[in-house]
Amino acid sequence: MVASETSRGLLAMPAQMEEGDTDTAPHGLRQIHRGLTHGLGPALFEEIPYDEDDDKLAGSFMDYLVPTAVETLARETEHTVTPSPHHPLCAKGAGEAATVGVPHAIANAVVDALGHPGIPHMELPIRPDRACGVLRVRGVAA
Repeated sequence: MVASETSRGLLAMPAQMEEGDTDTAPHGLRQIHRGLTHGLGPALFEEIPYDEDDDKLAGSFMDYLVPTAVETLARETEHTVTPSPHHPLCAKGAGEAATVGVPHAIANAVVDALGHPGIPHMELPIRPDRACGVLRVRGVAA
């Protein structure tokens, strides 16, 4: 869920909902949480910027933003345990699925929050300046 306050050009994601199906390992739910947090990176933070001459603007990974516990959202979790019949330990991956779907789900939620008809897509990562630019084009923000 993404809420927008268009008068000030603000976007907020108050919560995330997640569903995960893991094996019987006790850390399965943590894998789902970590996968979701990892999926926030390309949606909102991770970028290697280049200038018009194709020179990299980020000097090191110190300039490369990644989500931390501070940026991790409150979440509502549904957890299912289904052992894999194809592995001798009944193990299976759990956190990888969120890394693929989360960035696109966030982008779609932002487009909906900004008023979908005039916005065909948002370039990832959805930085505040990009969201405000879309609002300015639509005549909503100054």
